[in-house]
Order: sequence, then structure tokens, then C-alpha cells
Amino acid sequence: MKPLHGFSLIEVLVALVVLSIGMLGIAALHIDGVRTGYSALQRTHAVNLTADMADRIRANPAGNYNVGAGAAGAAPGVACADTASGAAPGDCTPDQMAAYDVWEWRSAIEPSAATGLPGGAGRIDLDTATDPDSLVITVSWSDKGQTRDYRLTVQQ
Repeated sequence: MKPLHGFSLIEVLVALVVLSIGMLGIAALHIDGVRTGYSALQRTHAVNLTADMADRIRANPAGNYNVGAGAAGAAPGVACADTASGAAPGDCTPDQMAAYDVWEWRSAIEPSAATGLPGGAGRIDLDTATDPDSLVITVSWSDKGQTRDYRLTVQQ
């Protein structure tokens, strides 16, 4: 019987193909895990921002938080609770404090902020269909080409 030359080379090439397919599968799983982790991070950030605004509304029940949608824009005229300017929280009316809270909150949501959400936007709407009236806080952002949002209702 004649020895078969090159048979081991074919076995090695087949093993390399099988190994390559396995490595591509592992890489795909890793990429999917990273994307899913980033989506979870964005959602957690949106939940935290929404809860932050709910806490601000509960702390200042006399303030007008029914502001709808909009960009943060320029800082309000009165920098409530801003220790850098020396203003104390008592120096503001409830509506001025609400305006400052909304500005600070929207500034944290916008994508231009270091901790902002991609395509981030925030809105607060009055829901008069409930008794007592409540405010609906919504944070929206872009995730995997779709718009996601998180809503929280707070009694006023």
C-alpha cells in the first residue's frame, strides 16, 4: 500500500475552517453582548433621570412643572441652589426653582451633555384625567435605530 501524502494537510485545513467559524460565532456573541449592555445602560440612565425629576417635583409641590417638550436652552435668570453663585434655595420662588430644575434636568438629558442620551429629549405634561391631577414625565432616546421612551406619573 502506498502512503497518502498531503492527507494531514487537508485535515489541518478542515480543522482551521471549523475553528474559524467557531471564533466568528464567539465574536458575534461578544458584539451582541456589548450592544445589549449599552442599551441597558441607556435605559438605566433614562430611569434615573426620570426618577430625579419626580423627586424634584415632590420636593417642590408648589412649582409649575407643566412645561411640555423643549430643549434646555439658556440657563434661567435665577440660578436656584447654585452654590457657585452663592444663591441659596430660599432665594427662589417655587416657580423659579421649577424652571431651574427643568433646565438642569433637560441639560442632563440632551445628547450634547457628557452623560446625555443619544437623541435624548425630556418632557413633562399635566394629566388632568386623573384625580388629583398628575404630571407625566417622559424621557426619550434613540437606541438601535428606534426611539425608546420611559414614562413615570407623579401626583401633583
